[in-house]
Amino acid sequence: MDIYSIGDERTLNEFIEDTVKPDTETLQRNNAMLDPLVHFLQNNVPQRLRPRRVIQVGSFGKGTAVR
Repeated sequence: MDIYSIGDERTLNEFIEDTVKPDTETLQRNNAMLDPLVHFLQNNVPQRLRPRRVIQVGSFGKGTAVR
């Protein structure tokens, strides 16, 4: 399916799910990479350099990432 063959809302939603949104495996891989980094920044950085807060933001933090 390509974007030019979309005829209705259901087809558009299918296109988004199949083509635009990353699959569960990709999201899990990214979270597996980001979670240890966040944990490291929160717990292993010397106190004088440690950030007050670490927040995951952007498309992955919101769960709206695209391929």
